[in-house]
Amino acid sequence: MDSSDITVGQVSGAIAFAAFLVASTLQLAIVVVLVGFLRGKNNAVTWSAIRLLDIQYRQWAHSKELLVDDGKDFITGKFRVLDSLVLHDAIEPVEGLVVDSKKGRVAFRNHTVPAELRNGATWWEDLLWVEPVTTCVNTNLSLHFTYNGSASSSNQVTDKYLQDDGGFASLARDYPHRGLWNNTDGVPDLQARAYKAAWLSNGNSARFLNATFIDRDRRLTNSTIGMTFPIGNNSYNGYSVDPTAIKITPIDGAFLDLFSRSSNMTAQDAVVTRRNFSDAELLCAGYGGADVSKDVNLASLIFDPGTKWTQSLYVCASGVRASIKRVHFTINNTALLSDTRIEKVLERDHPDPASMPLWAVENSDLNISDVSLAWGLVGDEYERAASLLTRRSKDFWLPAASPVLELTGVVDSFAGAKVFSAALNSVYNLAATSMGDSAAISYSGKDNFAMFAKWQQLSQAPDTASRIINLIYTDLLAFATVGTKSVFSTSPQGVDPSLSAQSPSTGFREVQEYVHRIQYNLLFAIPAFAVLFLWMCILVTAVVLWAARRFTLRQLRHLLNQTAMGRVTTNLLHPGLTAPDAPTSIWVEKAGPVHLYVPAYGGFSGGQGDQESPSRESGEGVLGNRDSRVTVT
Repeated sequence: MDSSDITVGQVSGAIAFAAFLVASTLQLAIVVVLVGFLRGKNNAVTWSAIRLLDIQYRQWAHSKELLVDDGKDFITGKFRVLDSLVLHDAIEPVEGLVVDSKKGRVAFRNHTVPAELRNGATWWEDLLWVEPVTTCVNTNLSLHFTYNGSASSSNQVTDKYLQDDGGFASLARDYPHRGLWNNTDGVPDLQARAYKAAWLSNGNSARFLNATFIDRDRRLTNSTIGMTFPIGNNSYNGYSVDPTAIKITPIDGAFLDLFSRSSNMTAQDAVVTRRNFSDAELLCAGYGGADVSKDVNLASLIFDPGTKWTQSLYVCASGVRASIKRVHFTINNTALLSDTRIEKVLERDHPDPASMPLWAVENSDLNISDVSLAWGLVGDEYERAASLLTRRSKDFWLPAASPVLELTGVVDSFAGAKVFSAALNSVYNLAATSMGDSAAISYSGKDNFAMFAKWQQLSQAPDTASRIINLIYTDLLAFATVGTKSVFSTSPQGVDPSLSAQSPSTGFREVQEYVHRIQYNLLFAIPAFAVLFLWMCILVTAVVLWAARRFTLRQLRHLLNQTAMGRVTTNLLHPGLTAPDAPTSIWVEKAGPVHLYVPAYGGFSGGQGDQESPSRESGEGVLGNRDSRVTVT
């Protein structure tokens, strides 16, 4: 099948709770093609890029089912919590992965580092990256409440109400057109999906709160911006207002307290139930937002009794995208993984479409709920395979899997086909709700002050709130998976093949070794260059004068001798010792041993009349000390 025939429903990302509302069935690949599909190497991607079978569960165990393989043991993946990386805010290597907790993404690599290097080394690799992509839309509805600070009550908030910040009053009257969100160019429009889900959620909420009326067969809202709607103090389906935590819940109207108000429903209320929100839930997921104090200018981290708080409501849509990126590694001379640094992560350059990676997904006729589709890089020979849907592009949106699949319910060992959808479902279903209460790690921020502060900062706007989903997803994926492929090549370019037999290593990889080298910053040499320039000017001037016969070296020597302090002094005090123009050798022999007497320091009278000069014979100075004596040489 040509890549232009692929629709978004066939190759788009794993949108939470079923990304594909259409084209939800695909055909199953035969075993021979599937093996080549999972292990194909003849493509534009370098040999360091990992493939689907190289992605495995980090932990596993033996399981047994009576109806599976006649009750024999088989391997299943297990999910267990490790050290959380959410707060690291770094790109760092961990066992089997490179984790970017800045943007929220994971690369797969079975780590090996160069050893026996004196100063360390640097190198580049092409790695398979999997990253969540989330778009959040502000519903323009907000929950308001007062924190009462009660230590004896489980319900620490009162005076709860929902405020219309434009979500009802400015709600679009027309139903979002299908083409707005269900495009077919291979890239899911998450913004349109989130908007449509928010529109459905707001519309059903307005109906439930009697904020709508019928005008000429059209339902309109009678709410105004700033209008408030009291809501009950009961919790429903695990949703309870908590000023110390974020909430990530399905789009089911839980914040409206549907059940507790059922006894007081009007005829209009009665038609609005949790089922009415299911259409929005299929598109995407998630109410969320950390609480912001209204009593201070900045978001407060102190919960004083009587303070009023606001919780924004966002609707988010998520997908998962795979791509090949270039990663720049450096390491010092320790050869330890902890000392390996990731300096850069760059997009790969593709000069033309033919150089882009070739991606594929199984062509199956089974429902999404019944199969987890294999996907990945394939060789060029499979581009026209009837059992595969292929696409050349720099990135690839992963196929969806069952919406009930979660990391805590893994039933086999094929991580590559299921774990990415399972992690996304776990984010929306468990991460900040029941998982936060019962598992070893909580992402709600309720029991982790640093995490709460981070979430509170990110939840100020929809654009940054999406990072919360991405970071939680990245953390869960790091717990669950590892890359198992070595990055070695058995015959790299530039390496003597005979070395492979002599070396006990599993292969080779080219790195650039660091060496010590002394370098001088020429900026600091500017004064020296200035002096050199002046010296050159003098030298050139002297050469020009000498060339013009304006002077000779003999004349220059004579002038230097006659202006020397020692010769001038001896000629004045002892004129008969030697001729004034005597050569230096003669002058040194006859006048050099002469002693010159210099008055002691401090002997100046200061202008108080003439004083008798000290006798040269007596050697007495003006201070009664012997004068200094200088021997001229």
